[in-house]
Amino acid sequence: MKAAIYGAGAIGGWIGMKFAQAGHEVGVVARGATLAALRAQGLRLIEGGTTHAVNVRAAENPVELGTQDLVVVAVKGPAMASVAAHIAPLLGPQTTHERCAVVVLRRSARRLRARGSSRSTRTVPLPPPLPLRRQWAAWCTRAASSRRLA
Repeated sequence: MKAAIYGAGAIGGWIGMKFAQAGHEVGVVARGATLAALRAQGLRLIEGGTTHAVNVRAAENPVELGTQDLVVVAVKGPAMASVAAHIAPLLGPQTTHERCAVVVLRRSARRLRARGSSRSTRTVPLPPPLPLRRQWAAWCTRAASSRRLA
């Protein structure tokens, strides 16, 4: 399966790593320093004290990646207009697409304010019954190993 991750921050990078580890071909749309790092080092994830690294196709222009089987959009809200304007080359008639909610959780926002950060944050309650991180882990594991998507 060809999977594209639009935005390779913490969420997009983690999802891309899981798909690559499951044996899928992963392409990443990124810009600036993130794009340069992806081209030089690939995706890197430190998990459980172990560093994992996989090479991915990285591009600033989605045209370079072509039509995908799955597209995961993992950008913050303000970037969605730009994504909408440029995502078409990734989408084909059989493409599945998912939008990740990239927000700062309430706990993280409190920590930032306690440290005196002026960074703008949006807070959301944790969804029941599982913490957001475990929900994404479960979804990605199911999607990456699903025979229907392979």
